[in-house]
Amino acid sequence: MEGNCSACHVPHASDSTALLKSEERDLCLECHTDLNQGGAHHPDAGARDCLECHAPHQAAAGADYLLRAPQSQVCVECHAYPASDTRFQHPPVQEQECRTCHKLHNAPAQGLLSGAQDKLCAGCHSGIRLDMAAASVHSPLLQGKCSACHAPHGAKHSALLEKSEPERCLQCHENSAAQFEAGFGHIPFEKGRCSDCHESHSGAHPFLLNQPEGQVCYRCHAQQQPGKEAHEHQPFAEERCSACHQSHGSDISGYLRREKPELCLGCHTDIDRFWESGSAHQPAQQGECAACHASHAAPRQGLLVRDNAQLCLDCHQLDTQQLGDIHGGIAPDPATCTTCHDSHGGPQPSLLYPVQHTPFAEGKCADCHEESTP
Repeated sequence: MEGNCSACHVPHASDSTALLKSEERDLCLECHTDLNQGGAHHPDAGARDCLECHAPHQAAAGADYLLRAPQSQVCVECHAYPASDTRFQHPPVQEQECRTCHKLHNAPAQGLLSGAQDKLCAGCHSGIRLDMAAASVHSPLLQGKCSACHAPHGAKHSALLEKSEPERCLQCHENSAAQFEAGFGHIPFEKGRCSDCHESHSGAHPFLLNQPEGQVCYRCHAQQQPGKEAHEHQPFAEERCSACHQSHGSDISGYLRREKPELCLGCHTDIDRFWESGSAHQPAQQGECAACHASHAAPRQGLLVRDNAQLCLDCHQLDTQQLGDIHGGIAPDPATCTTCHDSHGGPQPSLLYPVQHTPFAEGKCADCHEESTP
């Protein structure tokens, strides 16, 4: 109050220093009533030690708000700016404009921020608003916790990231951290390159993938794209690689989610129907599915890796004479094995299907067929 000394001072005597009408912490609030509002308070403001920052009569040269020094100098007396070796600094910090983000006396948010983190940051970083509207949003961003990943003042990593990949990701993703420590080996994950596959803020695809799942995988595994063979495994055709594979890696060959045959039985639930009460085909029960089937695609129905006849004879090395001896004197075509035998298991050691033609079940093949062997 220029020229009105008695607004603050008494002319003759006072209980307060400098002949103030009342204690400093009460006197300032007589005019600055907004400083008594709730919320987060600057320690000096809360304690009403106004003269820690302000001059009582005239601001210092280059200062406003009666500050006893320019704002940048006042703040750094208590709040040190980022260290000189901090490679990346927030522009308001570089320009020493603390008030871009902070209120000086009291504020609605912790840290004397002038607003909630997400809204405050979006004031300059307008892309955040678009990120928030995406189909898949990173949890810290969704909760408005920008500082969970970013340092507000300065950092040694670009984008003001507190830590580099993968440390900053693993501090929240504990399951991934355990996998990382175990040395599971999908190369991008093993080398900590999370952003090879994931967006950091949000995306159009689940798990913040930066492309549809299959497209992410094909960037490295180009040879595995569907559309090249006549018959395709359904998850492969639908580009659902993670139906069978762990995207970060596993201790199972091929980074499979589970050992075979358990993995395959998750979808092919009828394969083991005779394993408990009948007989299992050993390759199937022992998880050697790939001995007969291609995992992704094949030119043959059933994803068989070779023609049916050759596939059976690879293990059952029988000539025509031997086939005839086993089959009641009638040698069947090796290509027709699965017309009678279940390739995964059956109620009998012969792996024959349970419903059989009566003469066939009684071994009376000659009732219908001529013997083909002597």
